[in-house]
Amino acid sequence: MSERLNNYNNYRTDSTNDELEDSQTDSVNDEWGKTIQDFQNSFKQKERPESTSQYEYQEVDVEEVIKNPEEYIIPECLEACKTLWSKNIETAMCANYHDSTDLFIELVDDGLSDENKKIFIENEGKGFINSFKRPLMQVPGQTSESAAALKTLASKLKIQDIKNNRFQSSEKFLEEYKYGDMPVEYTLDEHGIAHIGGQYNPERVNATLQDALLQTGKTNLYVPSEDRVYESQMFLDWHNRYLEAKDKETN
Repeated sequence: MSERLNNYNNYRTDSTNDELEDSQTDSVNDEWGKTIQDFQNSFKQKERPESTSQYEYQEVDVEEVIKNPEEYIIPECLEACKTLWSKNIETAMCANYHDSTDLFIELVDDGLSDENKKIFIENEGKGFINSFKRPLMQVPGQTSESAAALKTLASKLKIQDIKNNRFQSSEKFLEEYKYGDMPVEYTLDEHGIAHIGGQYNPERVNATLQDALLQTGKTNLYVPSEDRVYESQMFLDWHNRYLEAKDKETN
């Protein structure tokens, strides 16, 4: 060891000093290595939060997610999601810590108004992605800066009305109620167009709209002036929020 150090550091001359300095060098190197490692670890922790299985879900109804957002959405995506929900935009999936290195939010299929679709098209490649599956917003990294950037993207979108599949006409609602759990029949006409048919539930065949609303607990979700039965109170509230926002724009 002494000879190697002498060859490497010409000024070291005796074995005692060599061993002392070698020990000191090892100590310094160990301390420096520890400092570097600590820095790298802290950097990694800052860049990418510790992996956890908490947010790994296959598919959860959007209402359940909105009721318990901290259970399903990582903190870095949460504020952006809340911004989207405040505009009546439904989310389908978000990044997690296990299989994602960036932040992203997928929106539901065909879940954007024409106005918001235009925003996606005009900003393609600037955090907005028109995926072949679902519209997507994405930013690099999973830092607090990434979270702020994702929220900024969400803020660019406009409030919109709810999707058409979140309500039914009174006629369609009553018809489905009469079928109940009875088997559905599919037939093709002479043009090859499929038609859904079947037999009404014998106990519901003479049911009225009021009967159907009462039995399904949706009396308060029926809006006669619109001839709509809403899927839930949340979507009725969203629709009313949209109407109020548009009313403010015109007045």
